[in-house]
Amino acid sequence: MSVQEYGRLMVDIEGISLSNDDIALIKNPHVGGLILFERNFQSRQQLHSLCADIKNIKDEILIAFLINSLSRSL
Repeated sequence: MSVQEYGRLMVDIEGISLSNDDIALIKNPHVGGLILFERNFQSRQQLHSLCADIKNIKDEILIAFLINSLSRSL
């Protein structure tokens, strides 16, 4: 049985959808997690779609959410 190594870097993206630069960053083997901030949220459907897009690129990536007042609106 082999041990899979995960990246140690947590990164963020700029917008509400993935740019080509974001995709390249997520594919980087050193990246193991992604932090989504309030600027990355527009609606529940958009958030669901964004997370699915991220998981399609790298299924084993950790997605963390930094939420403050957003939780009241979703």
